[in-house]
Amino acid sequence: MSLSFVPYYLPITGTFDVFTYWSELNEYIDLHNASDPFFLYLSMHMVHAPLESPQRFKNMYPTGLYCDKRLTIQAMVSVVDELIANLTTKLKAQKLWNDTVFVFASDNGGDPYVGANAPFKGGKATLFEGIRASVPKVFFRRHVIDDVLHVCAVCS
Repeated sequence: MSLSFVPYYLPITGTFDVFTYWSELNEYIDLHNASDPFFLYLSMHMVHAPLESPQRFKNMYPTGLYCDKRLTIQAMVSVVDELIANLTTKLKAQKLWNDTVFVFASDNGGDPYVGANAPFKGGKATLFEGIRASVPKVFFRRHVIDDVLHVCAVCS
């Protein structure tokens, strides 16, 4: 069985998809009336196969310490970090942050035969898929819940 992945780099636009997401989101927030509530669901597929990252993010890490795969994964995490930093900065600048419930959630984790998903059981393609769905950070009206929670606990 072969799997095909959509690449992060989009030849049609000449950029990585996460930058397209940010461009659209940035424009939306600029035009949004701060007195009107809105719901945003941003599902980024980084860090995920295929392992691709802009070179400027790879340049943030020393070469020679890790294999190319590890370097690319570190760079991919930095891409996500930059987008989240840009988003929170923008929401604060537009006076939207104090009325925002911000949930940053991970998916079901990696392949349990390749990596570790502790403290959760299983991972992709196992009976416990979804148990890995966790929320490492919940920001709600300037309070931070910094604990491992299941997504269902946050939604209820």
